[in-house]
Amino acid sequence: MKLLVALLAAAGLLGGLTATLFGNHPYTVTAYFLSAEGLTQENDVVVNGSRVGRVTSVGIAADNGPSVGGAQVVMEIDSGSAPLHRGTRATIRTKGLLGNPFVELTAGPPSAQTIPSGGTLPLQDTASPVDLDQVMDLFDPQTRARIQTLTREGGAALAGRGADLNVFLAALPGIMQDTSVVTGKIAQQDQQLSALDVEFDRIAQMMATEDQAFRRDIANGASLLDVTAAHEAQLQAELVYADRALGELAAGLKGHEGDLNKMLKQLPAVLDELQKLSDHSATSLAIIDPCMADIVQTLAEMRSATSYRDGNGNLLRVHPYVFTGSEPVNPTRIACSGGGG
Repeated sequence: MKLLVALLAAAGLLGGLTATLFGNHPYTVTAYFLSAEGLTQENDVVVNGSRVGRVTSVGIAADNGPSVGGAQVVMEIDSGSAPLHRGTRATIRTKGLLGNPFVELTAGPPSAQTIPSGGTLPLQDTASPVDLDQVMDLFDPQTRARIQTLTREGGAALAGRGADLNVFLAALPGIMQDTSVVTGKIAQQDQQLSALDVEFDRIAQMMATEDQAFRRDIANGASLLDVTAAHEAQLQAELVYADRALGELAAGLKGHEGDLNKMLKQLPAVLDELQKLSDHSATSLAIIDPCMADIVQTLAEMRSATSYRDGNGNLLRVHPYVFTGSEPVNPTRIACSGGGG
C-alpha cells in the first residue's frame, strides 16, 4: 500500500514537473533539410512506426540561418514523446511509392542534452529523400527508354503468375525469420547506418544538381572511346612494330651478353676520357677561335693560289711575307686580326 501511494505521488510530481516545463504550450522542434519536396502541413511525425506528432509548417530556410537555400520544417511533438534529446535524427520518408511523405525520428540517447521547445535539429542531423525523377534525369533519353521497357517487360513476365508470387509471399515470413540474425546485427549498427544513409542522400542530391556536368563528362568519355577506336589499326601496327623491333634487338644481343656487360662496365671510364677530351678541346678552341677568320682567309688564298698554274704547268708559290711599306717582313709571329695578340 505504501509503495502504491509512493508511485502515485511520483506520478503526480512528474505530471506537475511536465506541466511546469511545457505548461499549455505545445512542444515544437524546427528541423532543417536540404530538401522537403512533397512534405506538407499535417503530415505525420513518426518514431519506431508510431505517430508521435505532426508537421505544423514547411518553408524555405532564411538566408542567414543554419541551412541557406534549404527547407525549414516545424514539428509539434506529443507530450508523451517530448522532449527530444541531442543526437536525434530526422529523415523524410514516403509511405510506399505513391504515399504521402512523413518525418521519421530516430531518438538520441536519453543521457544527451535535452532539446528545449522551439529548439532545432541542424542540417547534419537530417536527411532528405531523393525523388525518382531526379535519379531518372541522370540518364540520357535512350537509357530512360530502356529502363521503361525493362519495367514493362517485368510486368509482362509476372502476368499470369500470381499463384507463384503468392507462394513466394507465403514463404517470405520464413525467409525473413532466417535472416533475423543478420537484421539484428544491422539494427545494432543503426546509428552508423543512419549516418551512411545521410551521406548517400547528400551524394544523390549533389548528383542530381550536377546533372549537366555529369552528362558532359559522359559525352567526353564517349568521344575519347571513339578516338581510340578510330586509331585502333594504327595503334595495333605500332605495337606489332615494337614487338618485332624488340625481338630483333634480343636476337642481335643473343650470345653477346658478356660483351655488352663488359662494355657497360668500361663505359664510365670512357665517359671520363671523353670529358677530358672535351675539356682539352675547349681550351684549344678558345686559343684558336680569335684566329679563325685569319685561318679561313689564308686557306681561301691558298686555294686560289694553287688553282693557278704558269705556262709551264708549275704551281704559283705563295711566300708568307708581310709587307710593311715597301720592305717585306717575315715575322715569327703575327697577331690575329680577331684579337688575342
